[in-house]
Formats: sequence, C-alpha cells, structure tokens
Amino acid sequence: MDIGLHKNINIGISPKLASPNNPVVEIILLIIVGVLFFWFIILPKQSAVAEQKTQLDALKAQEVETSTNLLSLQNLVAQLNSDKQDVGYLDQAIPLRGDSINLQLLVQHLADANQVTVGSLNVAGGGNGPVAGDKALLNNPYGVPRVLQKLSGTVTVEGPFSQLKAFLLSLETSGRIIDISSISVDSSSKGNLNLRVIFTAYYFAP
Repeated sequence: MDIGLHKNINIGISPKLASPNNPVVEIILLIIVGVLFFWFIILPKQSAVAEQKTQLDALKAQEVETSTNLLSLQNLVAQLNSDKQDVGYLDQAIPLRGDSINLQLLVQHLADANQVTVGSLNVAGGGNGPVAGDKALLNNPYGVPRVLQKLSGTVTVEGPFSQLKAFLLSLETSGRIIDISSISVDSSSKGNLNLRVIFTAYYFAP
C-alpha cells in the first residue's frame, strides 16, 4: 500500500520542475530575494537619505541666513565706528541712565559759564544708575528693551537780563535735550533779576 501511495503523490509532477536545479525555481527565488532586499534594505535607506538631504538643505538655508545676518552686523559695526561722533551726540542728548546728579552738574556748569548765580536747583525722577545687583543689565546695557523717561527740574538763578538770556539760550542749545516748560521773572537787588525755570530732560531706561 505504501508503494501505491507514493506513486499517486508523484503523479502529474514533472521531474524537471521537481529538480532543485530548475532555472525557473531559481529565478522565482531570486525575484523573491530581490523584493525582500528592496523592501527591507533599500526603502529604509532611501527614507534615511531623503531625511538627511532635507536636514542638509535646512542647514544650508540656515547657513546662508546666518551669513547674511553676520554681514549686516559687520556693516552696522563699521557704520557705528565711522559715526562715533554722532553716536556720542546721541548718548549726550538722551543718555541711557536717569542720572539726576549729572543733569544738576550740567545746569550748574551752564549757569557758571554765563555768570549767573544759582539760588536753588532741584531735579526729580530717575536714578543714579542701573538697578543694584542686575549683572545682566550692567554687562549688556544695550540688550534690554528701553523706553523714554523723564527727569523734571527747577532752577532759580540771579543776574542781569543779558546774562539770564544767555543762560536760557545755553539750556535750549545744550547737547542734552532739555524742554523748558515754564519761566518766571521778578526783580532782585542791585538791579538784577531772579529767573525761575521749570524744565524736563529725557533718558532711555528699562
């Protein structure tokens, strides 16, 4: 019985197809191996290469942008270096510190230069420097947002009319921006006049 079963199983199968050296079988196996190799090896590699190419393109774009920004900064530095005098004028006109003492010294200097006597001088607002302990502000004074702020002052001086007029002109034309909001005059001794001026100066501070 076993012999007959073996014969039945092999009925209809070509000996050529059953041979392990059949070229058709080898081709099919090669195709299967090729498909598997492409699916599991080539496709993941292609995805990785495409992702790396995308990252490379992004890095190149970032490099171009950085180079452009660096060139702009270099141009700004060169411009600042060539316009140091104008920058100095700007710092004098609107300083970065609300230093009331410096403003008082300026007004006193203008009074002395025009030979008028200061009776009283007061400046309110601001401060004498950055907030104590703020190392970030001290190390990078230009790296923080700033707004325009005011210092209010009052000065009373005595002298002849011509010298008081020269003092007022000096206040208005000084390197520091000073707005005169009020002026009052009354007589004094020895034919002199008393001049009282209310003024406002400005500065940029955080």
